[in-house]
Amino acid sequence: MRKVFVALWTLSGFFVFGASLVLLYPYLWLKKFDEKEVRHFFYLISRTVMAMVRFVSKSYKVEILGSLPSGGALIAANHSSILDILCWGEFGLKDVIFISKGWPLKVPVMGKYLRSAGSIVLEDNVSVENLKNEAQKAFDKGLKIVVFPEGTRSVDNKVHRFRSGAFLLAQECNVPVIPAALKGLGQAIPKHCVVVRPSDIKLTLLEAVAPFEKGDISALNMAKYVKNLIIKELAR
Repeated sequence: MRKVFVALWTLSGFFVFGASLVLLYPYLWLKKFDEKEVRHFFYLISRTVMAMVRFVSKSYKVEILGSLPSGGALIAANHSSILDILCWGEFGLKDVIFISKGWPLKVPVMGKYLRSAGSIVLEDNVSVENLKNEAQKAFDKGLKIVVFPEGTRSVDNKVHRFRSGAFLLAQECNVPVIPAALKGLGQAIPKHCVVVRPSDIKLTLLEAVAPFEKGDISALNMAKYVKNLIIKELAR
């Protein structure tokens, strides 16, 4: 009986989320909202979905270790669930965008939202210089850019290799990197699943890390360093 309730509760949560985005869709096409308004709208509906996830969770904890940078910053997180895109409002972050390519952009409403909110779209032929310029504009506005350095969702809830590109971007733009340890979301909604499973969830933003000295090797070292910080926090 509990499983049936959880399934219905989950579907109602995603219905609210999906219906809200669908209702917003015509306004996005007509450009009735600016980027900030779109981000804040998404903040509200993502908080609603996460509240429903919290309700069926075994435990639920949100932590911010240290003080968040007041200006632009890069947030690097482990990635194991679709909920990883929706959880940032739990930290009180409204002005969050993503660097994204692949499946989220192919979802008609989600893809339109990402673009309308000011997220940076990685096209196949994008140059490093153009990417840096787009990111710098976002950082100058005080936005937090979320990246998932693994590149795809983990299916075994282990943290896999972090690619160094995002950390090179942080170096070039001279912004801090905030490691984010997202624990339990992969058990709550694994890849290829849409029903929330009761799990122990802990969402943690770690102390911001200053960018390492510029260079490809330094970016790779920073990727390893941030990955290890996240692994350590997930094991805590």
